[in-house]
Amino acid sequence: MGSARKARRKRKLKKLRRYLLSIAGVAFIVWVFYFAATWGPKRVEPRSQRQVTAADTSVLEESRQLAREFEAIAAQRDPNEAELDLLREAIEKQKAYNLSMPSSPEDRRRQDELERRLVHFQAKRIHERSLSAERDAQLLFADGEAMEAVAKLQESFDLQREINQRFGRSSFRDAARETRLEQQLVSMAAEPLHARSIELEQAADQAAEEARWADARKLLSEARELQKEINETARRSQYRDANRYQELANKIAALEIGERVSEILLLQEEGQQLEAAGESEEAAQKYERAMIMQNQINREHPQSRFVSMDRVVELDIARQTALSARQAETLNRTLAAMRQAIRSGDFSTAAERIAEVGPLTAQIAERFPRSTYASYEIQAEVNYLSRELNALPDLQRLLRAELLPLPGQEEWQMTSSLVSQKVFSRIMNTNPSRNRGEDLPVDSVTREQAEQFCTRASWILARPVQLPAQIHFEAALGEWNPQTYAPLSWHKENSGGMSHPVKAGTPNAHGFFHLVGNLRSWICEDDKGTLLTAGASFADEFPEQNLFQTIDHDQREPTIGFRYVVGSERL
Repeated sequence: MGSARKARRKRKLKKLRRYLLSIAGVAFIVWVFYFAATWGPKRVEPRSQRQVTAADTSVLEESRQLAREFEAIAAQRDPNEAELDLLREAIEKQKAYNLSMPSSPEDRRRQDELERRLVHFQAKRIHERSLSAERDAQLLFADGEAMEAVAKLQESFDLQREINQRFGRSSFRDAARETRLEQQLVSMAAEPLHARSIELEQAADQAAEEARWADARKLLSEARELQKEINETARRSQYRDANRYQELANKIAALEIGERVSEILLLQEEGQQLEAAGESEEAAQKYERAMIMQNQINREHPQSRFVSMDRVVELDIARQTALSARQAETLNRTLAAMRQAIRSGDFSTAAERIAEVGPLTAQIAERFPRSTYASYEIQAEVNYLSRELNALPDLQRLLRAELLPLPGQEEWQMTSSLVSQKVFSRIMNTNPSRNRGEDLPVDSVTREQAEQFCTRASWILARPVQLPAQIHFEAALGEWNPQTYAPLSWHKENSGGMSHPVKAGTPNAHGFFHLVGNLRSWICEDDKGTLLTAGASFADEFPEQNLFQTIDHDQREPTIGFRYVVGSERL
C-alpha cells in the first residue's frame, strides 16, 4: 500500500514539472517577441507635445522682428553693411532657436531663406563693383591708358570669380561672364604688346630701307620676342599669331641678304665714280662683282624681296658700257666730225666719217650688245645717211627751203607751211595721205610718224628737229584776231570739203601759211604730258578762240598733218 502511494506521488510530481516547463517555455517565447518588437529608435513625440520655454519663444520672436526691420529697409533701397548686420543677427537667432531642440521643417526653411537673402545682397554689392570696374576699364582703354585698364579689368574679373566661388546660390553667379572677362583681360593685356611689336616691325622696315641693318635686326628681334610672349601668355587672344612669329624670324634672316644688297649698291656707286674719273676698266670690275652677287641672291633666295633681274641687267649694261668706253670715245669723235661736216655742207668729209662710223658701231654692238654706246638710234642714223649719202645736198635744200625765223624765238626756225606730201614722201619713202597730191599737206599721219620724220630731218640737217611746242605756234601766229585770220584759212565754209596746197592762199604777217585752217597740226606735249593739235582743218568750223585741242596718241585722221621746228647750231 505504501509503495503504491509513493508511485502515484512521483507521477504527480513528474506531471507538475512538465506543466511548469511548458509554462516557462511559453513565457520565454512571449518575452522574445516582446523584446524584438520594442528594440530600436523610440517614437519622437511632436513638438507641440514638447515643453517650449519662454526663452525659446523670445529668441524666435527677436529673429522675426530683426528680419522685418531689415525687409522694411530693403523695400526702399539696397541695405548698407551695418543694415546687413540686422539680417545676420536674425539668422544667428533663428539658428540658435533651431539648435536648442530638434527643429521643424518650417524652422529650417526659414533659416535657409534668411541665409539666401544675405547671400543675395552680399553678392549684389560685389557684382555692382565688378560692373563698375569693367566700365572703368573700357573707358581707360579707349583713352589709351592700357596699363590702368588692365588693372581695372583684373579687379572686375576677381570680383566676379569671388561671387561664383563664395555665392554659388546667388542669382549673380555667372560663369559665362567670368570666362568672358578672362578672355577680355588676356586680349587687353596683349593689345599694347601687339601694338608695340607692330611699331617695332615698321621701324625695322624703315631702317632696312635706309640700309641700317644692325638697327633693323635689333628692332625685328624685339618685335619677335613680344610676339612670342603674346603667343605663350595669351593663347586665347586674337593677337596670338604663330605665323607672324615665323614671318618675323624670316625677316631677320632676310636682313643678311639686305646687307649684301647694300654692298652691291656700294660697288655700283664706286663703279660710277671710277667711270666718271676715266677709270673704265676698274669700273667694269666693280660692276661685274656687283652683278655676280645679285645673281647669287636671285638664285639662292628666289622668294626674297631683294630678288631683281632688273638690277642684273642694269649692272651688265653699266659693265659693258664701261668696257666699251674707249671704243665709244673714238665713235663719239667720229660722229661729231660727221655731223659737223653734214651741217657745214662738206659732204665728201661726211662720207669719209660715215664710212668710219659704221664699223665702229658694229664692233661695239657685237662685243658689247648691252652698252649704251651700242645705240640703235646711232646705227639707224648711220644706215640712213649711208643710203641717202648722194642725196644729202638735195634733201637739205628741201628741208631748209621751208624754214622761217620765229618771232621772239631766235634759236628756232619753223616751216612756213604744213609738210607737203612731196617732202614727206622723199624723207620717209611712204605717203599715208588719203587726199593725194604732191603739193597737198600730208594727212592721216600719226604722231609717231611725225616724230620719225623729225628724227630723220635732224640726221639730214645735223641739227635738232622736233614738232613745234605751243609757244612756237603762238609766236608764229602773233596776236590772234579771228577777223584777220578767217580770210587766210581754209575751213568748213570755204574749203569745199577738201585740203588745199600748202602754199595756196595768203600767209600771215610773219610769212606762215595755214596756221589756222587746211589741216590741224601735231604739236609737242605740254608740261602735263597732254597731247595736243593746233589750229583747225578744212572740215572744221572756223574757231573763234580755242586753237588747241587734246587728242589720242594713236589717232590718225585725214584732217591732221604737221609742221616742224629746227634749232640753231648752238642747241
